[in-house]
Parts: sequence; structure tokens; C-alpha cells
Amino acid sequence: MIEQITEQLAAIDLKDDDIATYIAGIVQDDTIADDEKHEIIAEFLAETTDENTDKVIEHILKQWKEIQNDTEKKREEEKAKKLEKIHEREKARQEQSAKELEANAELRRNKESKQLSKEEQAQRERLMQNYGYDSNEGREIAKSGSETGAKGRKTGTADPLLSANRNVDVIKEQEQRRREQMKKQSDADKERNKMLLEKQRAKDKDDKEKRRTAKKEKRRM
Repeated sequence: MIEQITEQLAAIDLKDDDIATYIAGIVQDDTIADDEKHEIIAEFLAETTDENTDKVIEHILKQWKEIQNDTEKKREEEKAKKLEKIHEREKARQEQSAKELEANAELRRNKESKQLSKEEQAQRERLMQNYGYDSNEGREIAKSGSETGAKGRKTGTADPLLSANRNVDVIKEQEQRRREQMKKQSDADKERNKMLLEKQRAKDKDDKEKRRTAKKEKRRM
């Protein structure tokens, strides 16, 4: 700012660094209003020159305003850049966190898938053992399935698990038929018991009526 003030003072034939420094101190004092600054500087210059200093002072104050505006603009730009960097770092952190979460989820899915495969293999072996197949034989068949598949189809060799599944279906059908037969038998028994009970009640009622009639005849005699 001293350089700009020095240039303005040269327009009124004032070339004194001390004067420029003093005026710069007043101009840069934010506690003083612009009109008051203008008055102080005008009174000070009136003691050193007879030239009209109003335009010089106005230009000095205008330059100071421009410097302040430029400084504030740069400050805001720097602030915006810092905020943008913060946002970029936060975005990168969130993306990295999302990738880590997805990776962990994928690991869990793979682990669960492997665990499910083990459970399926265990179930396969249990079925094979229940229906008379050796588990080692079953694993060997599963292992060499791609090599012996065509041969197995030609010779009629069946997958033990498929046979076991068919046996399970047969047993389920037999069990269903057995339950249906038991239900029919139960319904028939209930109907028969109901008929017997009704007959017994009718017989008891008839016997009671006969006894009542016999008593009345005895009284008449």
C-alpha cells in the first residue's frame, strides 16, 4: 500500500517516505471510518502542500478498498479450496469404507457358501448311508462325475443320491397312504361307535318303558 500512496503523492509533488508511511497507517486502520480517514489525511497534507488533495485522498482510499476486496476474494477462494479438499478426502474415505464393507460382505458370502456346501455334502452322505451306499464310493462318484458321466449313462449307472431321493419320495408316498388309511379307519370306527351308542340308548329307553308298564299293571292288580 505504501507504494501506491507514494505514487499518488508524487502527483502533487510530495516525495517523502515518512509521509507515505504515516498515511498508510491511517488508511489501513479498520477502526477509523472512511470519511474520518479522509479528513485526517487532508489536514495532515495541508501542512505540507498547498495543492488540492481531495482527489488524491479519494484515490488512495479507493485503492485500499480494492486491495481489501482482492484479499477477501483470495481468502474466500482459499477457504473454498480447503473445503473442496476436505470434501474430496471425505468422499474418498466413504468410498474406501464402502469397498471394505463390500469386501467383508463378499468374504462372509463365500464363507457361508462353503459352509452350505459342506452341509449339503454331509446330507448327501447321510442319505447314501441310510440307503445302503458307501460314503467313500459316493464321493468317488461325485469326484469323477465328469469323467464317467457318459459311460455311466451308457451302462445305466445311476447317481446314488438320485436313487436315495427317489427312495425318500416312495417312503413319503407310502407314509401318506398309511395316514390316509388310518384316518379312514378312524372315521369308520367313530361312525360304528356312534351307531352302537344310539342303539344302546334306544334299547335302554325301551327297557325302561317296559319296566314302567309292568309296574303300572301290578298296581292295577
